[in-house]
Amino acid sequence: MKLEVYVNGQPTEILLTATQVDQVKKFNMPIMDRIQTLLDALDYNGETMEQFNWRTERDTDQQKADKEWEAICLALREGKELEMGAKWYYPYALKPEAGSGSGFSYGGYGCAYVCSGVGARHSLDTSEKAIYAGKQFISILTRRFSPKN
Repeated sequence: MKLEVYVNGQPTEILLTATQVDQVKKFNMPIMDRIQTLLDALDYNGETMEQFNWRTERDTDQQKADKEWEAICLALREGKELEMGAKWYYPYALKPEAGSGSGFSYGGYGCAYVCSGVGARHSLDTSEKAIYAGKQFISILTRRFSPKN
């Protein structure tokens, strides 16, 4: 495939390999189409699965799920850190299993609900991304908030 670019203000054609064309297409995809698995998130963040497994080899499954979630949120935020005063969104997800409804560092309670506060590393910058993440990564959220042990 030929691509026309400008070098020093002059149009120049360059040839791209099939791999390069795939990379350009992937780069131009919406972030929610690009991040569909943990591996996609790690790749986006510049970490391999081997590096992640080495980094988390001594963690419990719940701790590992927490780090998986952090990597996914960072990728979905496209590397942007959330700022104080900005709106932060956390996915709403119904747990498929019975168990405690609160696994965060802060919890509030009432007669009919449980709510919890979360930090920026586990939040997203748009409600659309939060809805997507809550549905797409429900198994990681379940491991994070309802550990087996």
